Amino acid sequence: MLLKLIHINELFARCPTLKFSTSPQREGGWMTEFFFPRLALSRCVRRFMNNRVLVSPSELAAMINREPMVLIDTRDAASYAEAHLPGAVNIHEIFTYLATTTPEGLVALRDTFAQAFAKAGLSGRETALVYEQSMTTGFGQSCRGYVLLRYLGYPRDKIRILHGGYNAWRNAGLPSHQ
Repeated sequence: MLLKLIHINELFARCPTLKFSTSPQREGGWMTEFFFPRLALSRCVRRFMNNRVLVSPSELAAMINREPMVLIDTRDAASYAEAHLPGAVNIHEIFTYLATTTPEGLVALRDTFAQAFAKAGLSGRETALVYEQSMTTGFGQSCRGYVLLRYLGYPRDKIRILHGGYNAWRNAGLPSHQ
């Protein structure tokens, strides 16, 4: 089973029934068997975790045909120019942009990426699919794209990451644009 890492504050905000435990237990049927250093997660956390973010190449190929999507390639311009997913837009700044944590820096971050994502075609109705070269070489570029989209308020259920990145897409024998 794939478990997503989420910030503990988000867990408590979404799941007021979250309880800590020193041993596995079931109380009234609401406890699950998941423990991460002695933390028992309630069913609402389990439902939250089931909203999958990572999609396989075959799942993405099916999604492209049934729902509006914007594919965002976070790789450098040369890699994008060489080959990319059909219809993808390149926003390498997701990886290279360095913001300061001052109020001005955060405003600049928000403005920069709100404009970049709008220019890419995102309005909140489309699913944003973010990908990098592979999940082991891009230093989390696609995950940074997910975080930026969430920071800007993009709907959580409308953001996906291509599991394995562009390499997985090609290894699955799916088409690329050159």
